[in-house]
Amino acid sequence: MPRSENRKSLEVPTAVYEQLQVEAKRDGRTVAQVVMDLITDGRDAREHHGRVVDELHENRIEMERMRRQVAELAELVRGLAGATSPASTPASQETTGGPKKAQKKSLGAMPGSN
Repeated sequence: MPRSENRKSLEVPTAVYEQLQVEAKRDGRTVAQVVMDLITDGRDAREHHGRVVDELHENRIEMERMRRQVAELAELVRGLAGATSPASTPASQETTGGPKKAQKKSLGAMPGSN
């Protein structure tokens, strides 16, 4: 029977109550304090878990958005690289001596073939 109007009784299995008593005695607390701490800790953990799950969901959405951006940028780079290949630009022909000179260099004698 509860000792005051602000309290209600709760039935738990004897083995659970005995574990609560051991913890209460070890910590110098009452069984009711141990139970309240366990309930509060469980509620806090559940709330924290919910926040973590929400953050993970938001992070996955952000990572997918970033993955798409990277793919778009990679496609853009590939397009730019194809449009400005060194063999097709006049500036690169001037600095390397044009395609014919580069070809002559590659057809020269190989070192050690004398």
